[in-house]
Amino acid sequence: MNASTITMTDKLLGASLCGLMALSIGCAGDIPVTDGDDEPGDSSDPGGPDDPDPPAPLDATGLYRLDSRFDVVSGMPGAVGEVSNTFIDMTDDPYDPATWVLDRLVAEVDSGFVRGAIEAGRPVIDGLLLDLMLDHAPQIVSDLIQLGDHFGQVSRRFGTRSTLEIVPDPDGATAIHVVSTYRFRIDGADHEFDIAELGGEPPVVAGIGFGFDGQRITVDEHAVPLRYGGFLALALEDVIVPLIDPSATSLAEMLNNLVDCTAVGAELSHEIGFGSASFYEGLCEIGLDAGARFVIDQLISIDEKAAVTLQIAGEARAGDQDGDRRIDRLTGGTWTGVIDYAGSRGDLPAEVNTFTGQRM
Repeated sequence: MNASTITMTDKLLGASLCGLMALSIGCAGDIPVTDGDDEPGDSSDPGGPDDPDPPAPLDATGLYRLDSRFDVVSGMPGAVGEVSNTFIDMTDDPYDPATWVLDRLVAEVDSGFVRGAIEAGRPVIDGLLLDLMLDHAPQIVSDLIQLGDHFGQVSRRFGTRSTLEIVPDPDGATAIHVVSTYRFRIDGADHEFDIAELGGEPPVVAGIGFGFDGQRITVDEHAVPLRYGGFLALALEDVIVPLIDPSATSLAEMLNNLVDCTAVGAELSHEIGFGSASFYEGLCEIGLDAGARFVIDQLISIDEKAAVTLQIAGEARAGDQDGDRRIDRLTGGTWTGVIDYAGSRGDLPAEVNTFTGQRM
């Protein structure tokens, strides 16, 4: 091969190599290719038909089960909160529970003679009755204190089960809140009552304002009526009393089991010096029954006078666990608002009235 052939071959190889390299990085002296308004060297990707669409917004509509916890004692209006003092009254006087029983007896009996005789002998009779009670039922004071403690737990650890339905609305969405169950806790054990057990229908609150900003839901203020007195009475007789005395099915039965009225009647007759043993036994039983009835009547009267109403608004974090773009969990929920009773209001304490939700 002559020299001219080698030179031409070298040039062709050089040109081919430069051409190949120009496909990716260009050779010196080449003019860069531009596309439209792109500046030389611009490597931005204008996108194409295969780019994924942005995720759809989360769907909040549907039905959720809510578990709520309230501290209703701290904000309970005085008229309702004072009912709880009934249990304090059983043990706060020097001769209690004898004084408390005698007070109920005096209010119950129709006989002016009997009322006068009891009042004329006080406080000696109070002290004598207390001694007899403690002789025959040494645990009576501790049991009544335990009764009051359990009752206080029911009030402080009150909760509800309810449903929150989010329904479409021309302006966005509204909510329907239905409370079906009352819950409470005593010494770490959970208990609950369906509202049907209280002889009522679950209240349905519709047309509640609802909002969702993509992360948190908000439920506007709405009024939830409670059958609070009936709830407390049922909790007392169906749960608290059997916890203290498993053989008793009512407060009256528990008190009569605690106090041996037959023995008390015999000793009162002997100590006082007139009146038969059966007479004092009967007074003992009347006093205990009147005391139990007084407590239950006090609780029931809460609902008879007016409805205890929670005026609450809530917010919570929304979560989509299964990736179907529908909210399935509500966490970190808080209720704010007031407790209303016949126009008397008390603020719910901040940050302790909570709820969680699960799509049904």
